[in-house]
Amino acid sequence: MIRIRRSLALAVVVGAVPSGDVVAQAGEPPVSEGSQDCRTLIAFSSDRTEAPGIYVISPDGGEAELVVSVPGALQVEWSPDGKRIAFLSVTSEDEKLFEPFQALRFHAFLYTVKPDGSDLVRHGAYPISMGFSWSPDGSRVAFASALETGGATSVYVAELDGGEWQKLTDVEGNYMFPEWSADGEMIAFAARRGDETSLRIVTPDGREEQAVVEVPGSRAYRMFRPVWAPAGRMVAFAEGRAIFIVSTIEGEPQQIATGPGEPHGWSPGQRSVLLGEGAEGRGRVFVIDLDTLKEQTLASDAGVGGASSPSPMWDRVAYTAIPNEQADVFVVGMDGAPAVNLTDHPANDYFPAWSPCLGGG
Repeated sequence: MIRIRRSLALAVVVGAVPSGDVVAQAGEPPVSEGSQDCRTLIAFSSDRTEAPGIYVISPDGGEAELVVSVPGALQVEWSPDGKRIAFLSVTSEDEKLFEPFQALRFHAFLYTVKPDGSDLVRHGAYPISMGFSWSPDGSRVAFASALETGGATSVYVAELDGGEWQKLTDVEGNYMFPEWSADGEMIAFAARRGDETSLRIVTPDGREEQAVVEVPGSRAYRMFRPVWAPAGRMVAFAEGRAIFIVSTIEGEPQQIATGPGEPHGWSPGQRSVLLGEGAEGRGRVFVIDLDTLKEQTLASDAGVGGASSPSPMWDRVAYTAIPNEQADVFVVGMDGAPAVNLTDHPANDYFPAWSPCLGGG
């Protein structure tokens, strides 16, 4: 049974979304920022033998361009202003530095680089776990790490200019998937304390922390990375074999889909949520209309569902699929237009991340 921890009785739930969080009309068309003013790129990681690393490609097709050659790059993320690309890796120069942390699972060093390949920077001397999140102003990163325990992860915030790590959670539990709200005032994360799973929020200074949703009992741990709506205090999250949305101010969680799956993004008007559903051999990428809870499947193929990234205009989605024994990056239209294989390369291309608007040209 899901249990709610209430803090402020301010919001009223109307249908799927609290009224204070609605910023667009029903039926929400794709956002139009003007294609001439919103040039975008898709960054992705590749294990290409000639040069493994981070690449960028136009969502309209063409040749992929190498940004930086690094091995095994994970979780590619654009900075909010589009001026840097963040990723996790352990380079050859890092191997000795990483030796004391070999026992840490799914940990690597955080790097950022400019899209033209210049100014590659490793941030800090300690590895972090997958699931990091940029602050809205691009100056800080929230992340999880098991550095202090060797097993359970805690949530931290660090300045990208070399500041010290600030721990936001204690070590008596497992905390992961921190996600910064759009206004920068809260960080949501998943927690496991004993046999209880919870969705929690904390201020970036760590002074105020509270549970939003608690799930007691010995159910299998499956609280995936929460995803904030672009305005207000709504969060989409996965728990068990279901997807929910909830107001972190007040309100009962509403189930919007069954799993296994996880949310990957909200529409700009907060009327729909992008979801990925992994499955044995075949998954899918789909959108839920929050007014009707009607599902629209955008793509379904082998390897689909693990990660997808919507365009800032909310007209297309980039995702990974494995149609021919290797992973490729695809783009599919929100309007049902057929998917296009952007990379179609013998190597594996994965972790696609759609940039914010980069300006004209």
